[in-house]
Amino acid sequence: MSTMTLTAGSDYDTAGKQYVARITGRDAKFTFARVFIGQRSGKRNARTEAMVDESGLYETRDTDRKRVTDSYLILWRDTDQLRATWIGREDAMTFARRLDGEAVDFERIGRAAEIKSQQEALARSEGKDPEGTVTMSDALGQWTRGAVVRRSDLIAARRAEIARLSGEAPAQDRDALLAERATLVARLSEIDAALS
Repeated sequence: MSTMTLTAGSDYDTAGKQYVARITGRDAKFTFARVFIGQRSGKRNARTEAMVDESGLYETRDTDRKRVTDSYLILWRDTDQLRATWIGREDAMTFARRLDGEAVDFERIGRAAEIKSQQEALARSEGKDPEGTVTMSDALGQWTRGAVVRRSDLIAARRAEIARLSGEAPAQDRDALLAERATLVARLSEIDAALS
């Protein structure tokens, strides 16, 4: 079973302001009900780390002289790997609302959030010149390192990967699909890097 280390930092002397927390629902006073994990520290240039091994909704708070930055993520299992999908505050509120009264399938939500993230990256890449080309910095799928590939071909490959990641399989094929998803998600990241 895999684990992931979540970190938060303080670049300024702001005692007690940085943290890593698991969100367990909503709170009338503090917006989110939280269970603080790891150590909280307010020393300048200090890092707070927490080893996490379970799916859920998490928040990290970083501080510097000018601002406090809250980031939200869903940790979910894809095969036996723990994956992180960063989400916005509105999505975090939606999921916290769901946590108030029901069990939440973070694997399903994480997969959906990852697909949404990939679709947004696809939309950004489609806004660029589709007739342009990209020189591959690494081998990817059928393309070798250094190959000059049309942007439209990479966009088509991203669409195909999103469709495959989104697909549901019959129960007997579910284990095979889960094993394949880890590879597909990695390929989506490589395609995104090539398109940027």
